[in-house]
Amino acid sequence: MTQQELQQIFESEFNWNNWKQVMNFVFPEFQFDIITQELPLDSEHRKKFAHFIKHHGSGVLADGEKIVLLETSLKESVRLDRNVKSVRKLISNESLKVIK
Repeated sequence: MTQQELQQIFESEFNWNNWKQVMNFVFPEFQFDIITQELPLDSEHRKKFAHFIKHHGSGVLADGEKIVLLETSLKESVRLDRNVKSVRKLISNESLKVIK
């Protein structure tokens, strides 16, 4: 990908297919799930902060590090500058499941 292509993706409205191209460029060894799995909003915390959480894939990178790719749509009332820990908590359990 060229710098122009990346800049266009970064500056445009979110589109999963565009970001998948970025992930393929940055992490060519990453394996995406064939079917995206929507995770349940199974706690009051998740229901309060998220519209949905999707698991797009996970894997081991060339350097041995494990990576998990999750997409989270936050509710309009969530301010990232005030809710960083709460947002992180939405997905931390899912990340730990894969890393173990």
